[in-house]
Amino acid sequence: MKKKINEVTILNPQGNIYIISDSHIDNNKKSCDSFNNMLKSLESPNTIVILGDLFKIWLALPKFWSRYNFYILDILKEIQNNNTNIIFAAGNRELLLPREYCASLKQDFPFNFIFHDIFYLNWGKKRYGFIHGDTINFNDKNYLRWKSFSHSFLIESIFRFTPEIIARWIAKKGENLMSTTNKKFKISFPEKEVKLFAKKVLNNVDCFFVGHFHIDKKIAIDQCSGILRIVPDWLTKKTILRIDSKGIIKTIKF
Repeated sequence: MKKKINEVTILNPQGNIYIISDSHIDNNKKSCDSFNNMLKSLESPNTIVILGDLFKIWLALPKFWSRYNFYILDILKEIQNNNTNIIFAAGNRELLLPREYCASLKQDFPFNFIFHDIFYLNWGKKRYGFIHGDTINFNDKNYLRWKSFSHSFLIESIFRFTPEIIARWIAKKGENLMSTTNKKFKISFPEKEVKLFAKKVLNNVDCFFVGHFHIDKKIAIDQCSGILRIVPDWLTKKTILRIDSKGIIKTIKF
């Protein structure tokens, strides 16, 4: 497996790619066990792509991890140790994820790569694009301002020196605030904005995968060779996608 900036290449793929999005795992055993059972049932996993929002809210500095964070991350580490690549695309519910992912951090995180924006996976002769998707709707100005502020170097620096109990309280307050605002943008799928995004990314890929929107949807654009696929969320649909070594995409419902 080779990496080049925002690109990962697997020359002779064996096994399957699994794409998991928006699991929002909560701090309870039932939520964790459901996710764990799904992971352990995956057949021949070559690469797992987690399209963000793994936990309901995740302060990704290890000193802030809850026992449920450790539980899930330890399971992912076991899978990774069995020669499975795990790629993480940062979502809007992850804070303090490393911006530059180097070898020294891999002892803490069970990921081969972490990406904060668009990235590509060359899978044999196929090429796939990925992004969490929370910044696609450029008309949701309030959210974009909040994202820019909450993920800024300043806020991250403050969090790093904040006691655990206070940091968790601030993060939860922020999440509650955003969940009760901008309801207009949360209720409706931004079809226009997603199609404009699709026009920009679909010419150089076989398929481009987007999370965040919690629906299962395919979008084709005239004169574009690829398809944009909104990945269904694990949280409410208990559904993931599988791509086999020939590039055949299948929806798997648990």
